[in-house]
Amino acid sequence: MEAPRKQHRGFTLIEILAVVVIIGLATAIVLPGLNLTGGSGRHDQALNVAAHLELARQRAIMTGKVHRVLLDVDNNAYRVEWFVRPDGDELGDSSGERARSVWLGTEEDLLRPPGNDAEYVPIPSRFGSMSVLADPFYFDGIETSEGWLDEGDVAIVFGQDGTTEPAQIVITDPDGFAATLDVLPILDSVRIRHEGRDG
Repeated sequence: MEAPRKQHRGFTLIEILAVVVIIGLATAIVLPGLNLTGGSGRHDQALNVAAHLELARQRAIMTGKVHRVLLDVDNNAYRVEWFVRPDGDELGDSSGERARSVWLGTEEDLLRPPGNDAEYVPIPSRFGSMSVLADPFYFDGIETSEGWLDEGDVAIVFGQDGTTEPAQIVITDPDGFAATLDVLPILDSVRIRHEGRDG
């Protein structure tokens, strides 16, 4: 006589697939609310602004000309500019004009007589075009030696030797999370810090 077999009940393939689908749906509902990509987006925006600041510092040293990063706080835009005459010359130094003619590929600029009206003009590259922070990020404000500035145009100026004043640029999202760029003149660098809603 045969011994009665014990029936072992296992999970069927359909039951396993149902559990996987339920877990997938729960994950799809919960993950967007965690805002896992917000930190990366803020960091990317901060890196872009930091790249503009570092480029302005390096160009000021290499060209011997004053540069600045112009931050349009109201429109969340920024670009690199240098202090030259509109034709590329800086205060009687024709090397700026020659450099600009090389960038723009216009030899006739070398023949233009120098004027006396130096001003800030965008540098001849993509960094000289206005870049805009991606939505939903915005400039919360900039802390400078003149105090907290949260509207209008703010300039971070680099002297001919690359020196600047300390500053803090705060990029925020609608949830109150922030990335702060610390412009550190003594270290000649820009540090990025991330802060939560409470600072």
